[in-house]
Amino acid sequence: MQNTLELDCGRQIAVRHSSRARHMRLAVDALGQVELVIPKRGSLRAGTAFANSQRRWIARQQDSRQAQANGLAERAALDSLGRPTRIPVHGQWIDVDWTGAGGHWSFAPRATSAALVRELKTLARKQAQASMDALTPKLGLAPKALTLRDQKTLWGSLSSRGRMSLNWRLVMAPPHVLHYVVAHELAHLRWRGHGPRFWSLVAQLDPEFETARTWLRQHGDSLRVLLA
Repeated sequence: MQNTLELDCGRQIAVRHSSRARHMRLAVDALGQVELVIPKRGSLRAGTAFANSQRRWIARQQDSRQAQANGLAERAALDSLGRPTRIPVHGQWIDVDWTGAGGHWSFAPRATSAALVRELKTLARKQAQASMDALTPKLGLAPKALTLRDQKTLWGSLSSRGRMSLNWRLVMAPPHVLHYVVAHELAHLRWRGHGPRFWSLVAQLDPEFETARTWLRQHGDSLRVLLA
């Protein structure tokens, strides 16, 4: 089964059959890569026809996301090795030094971007733990464990066993954004769905959660572009 599909306009998109999908759909990531999701019993021919019918939308999405990604790469001021010399931390752009001159955001000349990612993950864990320490007394419940990941589409999740996973990239957002995601996942310890009682609990834990949700909708993709 092919993994890519070339549209009539010449653009290429990824193709994936999904046992969970009920209908054909198109998804676009922060870098402008488009994926066609076809239900398990759906045909590739039907999927191709559907994708071609949406080729103008695909073109707009790809061009827009790629332009945004290019703009962010320019702002990050990548060096000759592709390492960012500027990066957002807690919503503020800071300078990153790759000469080993010293300082918190200084790395050895031969270090790779992975060293920067490790530092950001460490900071993300500390920030997440601080939010959990502040919120769990209000809830009376705590997660069994905390894991930092780089989810492609999620910002956080909570397993049926009470294990919380957070996207480490949230450390690049303003602090109230990560705090909201922690509150959101903690609320799932009491309510699994997203009904009125769930959102009422989120509001109790984080009265300003709507501001963070709006920020993620408007700027979340930019976090996925950097250090991709």
